[in-house]
Amino acid sequence: MASVCTKCTQNINTKSPGLQCGFCSSFFHAKCVSINKEQLATFLDVQGSIYKCENCRLKNVGCATCSTMMDAINNLQATIKSLQSEIQTMKRKDSESMEAVIQEIADRQKRQNNLIFYNVPEQQGGNTAGRRATDSENIVDILRKIVPDIPIENFKTNRLGKSSGDKTAPIKVEFSSKEIVFTVLKNKYKLKQNDSPIQISTDKTTLERQHFKAIIQELKQRQENGEDDLFIKYINDSVSGSILGLSDITDNKAIWKMLVAEFLGTLILVYVGCGSCVTVGTAPTYVQIALTFGLTVASLVQENNYYFRHEYAKLVGENKSVLNLTYFSFYKFNRTTGALNISLLLAEDVTIKNDVSIAFDAYIFLNNGYRKSPINFKTNVCEILKSGLYDASRIFQDSDIKQCPVKKVIRNT
Repeated sequence: MASVCTKCTQNINTKSPGLQCGFCSSFFHAKCVSINKEQLATFLDVQGSIYKCENCRLKNVGCATCSTMMDAINNLQATIKSLQSEIQTMKRKDSESMEAVIQEIADRQKRQNNLIFYNVPEQQGGNTAGRRATDSENIVDILRKIVPDIPIENFKTNRLGKSSGDKTAPIKVEFSSKEIVFTVLKNKYKLKQNDSPIQISTDKTTLERQHFKAIIQELKQRQENGEDDLFIKYINDSVSGSILGLSDITDNKAIWKMLVAEFLGTLILVYVGCGSCVTVGTAPTYVQIALTFGLTVASLVQENNYYFRHEYAKLVGENKSVLNLTYFSFYKFNRTTGALNISLLLAEDVTIKNDVSIAFDAYIFLNNGYRKSPINFKTNVCEILKSGLYDASRIFQDSDIKQCPVKKVIRNT
């Protein structure tokens, strides 16, 4: 039986030669599959030559393509599965982190009215009620020495742990409000002035204690490596997590602006008599930061042998007050080490502008005694209030300032 071309369905013979596919066994005229005489002769003469028709070639290409695509799909599926697993893990971690944050906030709020007193003598013997009563009397005595008129009728005391040897267990004191806590923290430096062994700190959470310990270790390590101008920056009496050095401050204009703004804000609030701005529970965050920074500066000033000077002067002409001046300065006489000297002048012109002007100067003194990085800042209170940086309505409400221009009650210092 004659072979028939699969393409044209005509017989294959010597006049119309053809060849057979070595895979599907189909026959094709050479001309039907675009093979010339020379190519056909090669297929027929060369031993082992195998012709593969177009359909068989397409099938193999299709299988290879499908295999490649299947591999790609499998890889994509594995990647998607891995990403889904990571997303679920991240969601779980986010949920756990959010829960931890909420718990931390709740714990801090719970502790905000508490203070920890260290090195308070403990009564030996007696019952629990008697020892607790003695602790309460000791706490009252300590507080009366630093803030004589502090309202401390309602508070609770509790020893944390047991005393061992010469080391007494600290006392946790729960006050009725955080305003009392703030007042105590603001005045606790007086204990050090009187060489008292008593120390007072906030009631920190476990996370705060761990963070504080890590910061202290980092500070110690850096000091051992030769960095001797470092300090820990506190915000709202908590560790911010950053250790700043003198060079960090002098070389960073952004930090300078922040610190100067906080420091000036604190002094302005004190100067204009806005006491309730920094004591009420709803005090703006900037006020709390400013006052805390001011207190931190005061502590650093005292601990690093700086001098603080406050002068008040009144210029009088024709029996009338013309100009009120208040001058604050932090300075250090010793030029053998680097030092930061700051001066602040508040001037109230009661005859012309009836406003308070501010002049701020800061200089860094290096070991050789020459000045470096002078900073000068001049403005007036009304400009600051109008800038929106401070809560003007609260300051107007809680101080002698009622409007701009400023109308102040003269205070004697």
